[in-house]
Amino acid sequence: MGKTHWYQKQLRILQTVLREPDIVHYDAEAVVRYAEEIHANCLVINSGGVVDFFRHELETANPNPFMQQEDILADIVKACHAKGIKVIVRVDFRGVEKRVYDLNPDWFAVEEDGGPMYWGNSDQTPTPVYTACYLSYYRNGHAFRFADYLFQTYDVDGVWENAPFQKDICYCKTCRSHYQQDKGKPLPRGDFKSSEFDEYRAWKADNLNRHLRRFRETVKSYGEDKIFCAEIFGLFYNQYMHTSSDLYQVKDDFDFLVTPMFTANYEPISAPSMLVKFLRGLEENKVPVMLFGHLGTDNGLRYVASPDVETR
Repeated sequence: MGKTHWYQKQLRILQTVLREPDIVHYDAEAVVRYAEEIHANCLVINSGGVVDFFRHELETANPNPFMQQEDILADIVKACHAKGIKVIVRVDFRGVEKRVYDLNPDWFAVEEDGGPMYWGNSDQTPTPVYTACYLSYYRNGHAFRFADYLFQTYDVDGVWENAPFQKDICYCKTCRSHYQQDKGKPLPRGDFKSSEFDEYRAWKADNLNRHLRRFRETVKSYGEDKIFCAEIFGLFYNQYMHTSSDLYQVKDDFDFLVTPMFTANYEPISAPSMLVKFLRGLEENKVPVMLFGHLGTDNGLRYVASPDVETR
């Protein structure tokens, strides 16, 4: 039998999605103490993408404005490894703020009317997030360089790519050119929910898988013990229609499978066992990871805790 890697054993992961000011007086030792209290053997922590929690010289650098001389990645990796806890860095290439967008607008998604595509409703905020095209250098070449820097600078154990998918359809020059080349026709227009877009959805799914395979190859170039994973919706959440992504399609690209279980959205009390069985059925040799939080993990209910019995 071959070697059993750490990610092939049972995982209890603590993920801290940091706000920008959380970097001030960040106490790595306290985080590790809490991880030990809840019997976590792995930590996922912000590294960068939209906002960077470490300093680097890549052209897209957007350092956390609260960051001074501290290096929380170095601190948390050292503290976690001293206790046998693995560290996965969370990267996010879904979009950027305007200063980075202005450097290379061709890297970013375009609406049908020719205007920039914003992530979510961020165009209504003071700092909108410009969506990165999934075929662009930003999502691909730059993302891989970013991962290279993390592995070469910090002794991290893997990469968690947040939101690797893109919603709806992009009409940028790159997408128009590639679709015409691959399909011999222009990108469809009209009602995105209609069957007219089915061929496009499948084409976009193929491009997502190509991206994931290339990202995985980048990570694995630093050793088989380094992992690549991403949160992909499945079972209770069908996002394929808008994102061309689901667990069936991406299950081969990750070292373990992780998907949300939002108790705040009123899944049945049996949902956790259902979800684990589903993940086991998809890939029996990969560890299933259920993503949840005591606040229900629903972005609309950040200040409302789920019932204790459901969280437990």
